[in-house]
Formats: sequence, structure tokens, C-alpha cells
Amino acid sequence: SLAPASSRSKGYKKFMRYTCFGFGVPTVVVLIAISIDVACKDLEDTWVYKPLYGQDVCSVAKNSALYYVTLVNLVLYIINLIFSGLVVKTLCDFKQDTKEAASASSQKSRGRYTLYLKLFVIMGITWIFELIAWFAAGEDVKWYWSVFDVYNILHAVGIFWIFVCKVEIKDQLQEKDVGYT
Repeated sequence: SLAPASSRSKGYKKFMRYTCFGFGVPTVVVLIAISIDVACKDLEDTWVYKPLYGQDVCSVAKNSALYYVTLVNLVLYIINLIFSGLVVKTLCDFKQDTKEAASASSQKSRGRYTLYLKLFVIMGITWIFELIAWFAAGEDVKWYWSVFDVYNILHAVGIFWIFVCKVEIKDQLQEKDVGYT
């Protein structure tokens, strides 16, 4: 890379922090669950919901999934929502501080906000449905889980649409004459 070593190391350090967080937090959660599983293995009547890894299914037992999957996800989504709100607030403050005058710049900002909103909706709906399923329907409503699985499969299509299906991309494809009409 032709970038100065200082900027490369800053980016690398940031990448490593994110990597440690991204792999570290799930690892800690799983280690805690495994510790509970091992420590409470011989206890029959206990108030602790044991994850029972690999007992019924290859993951957490169905009766414990609420505590070891859904509630953990709920906490992560609440934290994510808080961080998303802070990012939007920072962007709005920055916009107001700089007092963007150029309409092209305002148009670009609106485009970014639209992108953030689309991603927020596409990513958030999945987990809203999952939380509703666990709290309202449970595992008994098989049709709901089938609909939810199909939605998860189509999730990637939504992200593809957000990033690829744009007028600019269409124009670039037409300019390159790749047979796109």
C-alpha cells in the first residue's frame, strides 16, 4: 500500500478492536452458557435454565433459546439502536454546524440518510419478527417460523437492492454496454 505507515496502523488498530469485539463478545456469551451447562449438569430441579448444547438440537435447547439467544439478541439490538441514534444525532449536529449551503451536498446527505433508513428497516424487521415470535407465538406456530425463514432468506435480496439496484449503477451498466436495458 502507498498509504503512510501511520494511517495504515491506525486503520489496523481500529480493525483489530472491532474484530476483538465482534468475536470476543459472542465468545464470552457462549463460554458463560457452557459454564452454566457444565456447572448445573447434575442439578435436576433448579431455577437456572441450562442451555443444553447439543441435547435436543445442534444449538441451544428449545426451552432455553429464549434466554440464551433471544434475550441476548434483544440486548444487542437495544445497544445497536442507541448507537444508531447517537450516530444520527452526530450527523445532524455536524450538518447543522457546517450549515451546508450547496444543494448537491444536501442532496448527497439526504441520500445517505435514506440509505441508513433502508438498512435500519431491512436489518431491524428480521429481529422484530423474531422477538414477536418468541414472546407471542413460541415454537408452536410452525407456519410463522416458515414465513420467518423465507424472510431471512430474502434478507440478502433486500441488502442487494439497497446497494446495487440504484439509478447510478444502471447508468454505469448502460455506459459500459453490457447488454443491460
